[in-house]
Amino acid sequence: MWIIAEAWINQVVDDRTRGRVLSLNSMAVAAGFALGPFILSMTGSAGWLPFLVLIGVLLMMVVPALCALNIAPSLAGEAESGVFGFVLRAPVPVLIAGLYAAVEGLLLTFLPIYALQFGVPEQESLMMITALGIGGIVGQVPFGWMIDRLDRYRLASVSAVMLIAASALMMLAVATPGWGIVFFALFGAVHGGLYTTGMALLGAEFQGPDLAVGSSAFGVAWGVGAMAGPAVGGFAMRVMPEVGLPLCIGAALVIFLPFPTVPRLRRPKR
Repeated sequence: MWIIAEAWINQVVDDRTRGRVLSLNSMAVAAGFALGPFILSMTGSAGWLPFLVLIGVLLMMVVPALCALNIAPSLAGEAESGVFGFVLRAPVPVLIAGLYAAVEGLLLTFLPIYALQFGVPEQESLMMITALGIGGIVGQVPFGWMIDRLDRYRLASVSAVMLIAASALMMLAVATPGWGIVFFALFGAVHGGLYTTGMALLGAEFQGPDLAVGSSAFGVAWGVGAMAGPAVGGFAMRVMPEVGLPLCIGAALVIFLPFPTVPRLRRPKR
């Protein structure tokens, strides 16, 4: 459903407003991620109630899907390449999806543990996760505007540079009382904006069956990143407890940076 929804939006939206419309989608996704744990905290994890609530939420998804049957855009046809071949056709949006999921998974899994090493109270370490999510939602507003008015590849490059700088400052921010929450709110804003920039790049360059395949590649990259990020980051934190987490994030961003920055690497296979 996630992949289909993003492909539909990218297919029908006008490129002049693509960033702002996709930012609304990203805000809804982020709000959904935040709503899930909140609902579980209300229902508890025992008994049938959480499962019944989940079934109710899934049934609610059916209603807009049925209403869209007659107006949904067609993505049928034969694409020029498969999911894995699409990486060579549009490496930047695919890499953004994987990078976003890897960093998100790494921070959601290990940030509280990482903060505790520096004597941060447990409640404050968990608030850093909350700040990361809130920043990701609020940051969509300016990023949607910038995506529609600035060069999107340049915006991806600048975002990556900002996140690299943030990775270098992460240990200092976490160890400084009161600054960790502000830091991760800003980090989440740029991090979430980079994801929306990747979606906008995908929709601006591909339509129809190619967009469907591209959205699938986007989803596959997200899944790979979500698995690889915590695995690699956990190993790095075990070897280098104080610098492992920011080092992993910074290294991934440095590897990614040339792709949106160097024109020849943006579309190596046309």
